[in-house]
Amino acid sequence: MAKLAPGEFAVLVESEPAGGIVVLNGVPLGRTPQRIVLTGTSRGFIRDAVSIKVRFVAADTDHTSQTVEEQLTPLDKIPARLHFTPTGSNRVAR
Repeated sequence: MAKLAPGEFAVLVESEPAGGIVVLNGVPLGRTPQRIVLTGTSRGFIRDAVSIKVRFVAADTDHTSQTVEEQLTPLDKIPARLHFTPTGSNRVAR
């Protein structure tokens, strides 16, 4: 893992089931698990608002695809980990 610059924080994005598509501010990044880097303040708060989505693609026509979004604002501490399921998400503090 590359060393992070001052003000950068790594966040692990996971999903259950694994393999959800991670989208950061509208840009697809790949499948979970995925490590993303966010910019924060010296106290660990998010610097600029970000949208992190995970898209769960339906495996067959009997199911529907789901997208779950987590929004972080400058009022939020940057979590160490985000865990997504088709019904919601959880933040894990650093």
